[in-house]
Amino acid sequence: SELRSALGSVVRTINGEKYVNPASPHEFKAARDGLAKSLYVSLFDWIVRHLNHLNGASHGPQNVIGLLDIFGFE
Repeated sequence: SELRSALGSVVRTINGEKYVNPASPHEFKAARDGLAKSLYVSLFDWIVRHLNHLNGASHGPQNVIGLLDIFGFE
């Protein structure tokens, strides 16, 4: 698949020439984890925006929804 190919290869540019090599297991895991974190953050931000929109929340301190992110990557 395209995703496996993108995560499983490393493109390096040396003196203007591009070289595509297979990713090491460490590089593959780092790319996979980076993608997962990016998807998680985007989904979490969307959920917060959607909840705020549904509740008609303004940006003032009087309207606050507290969410505890216990499964985060931080």
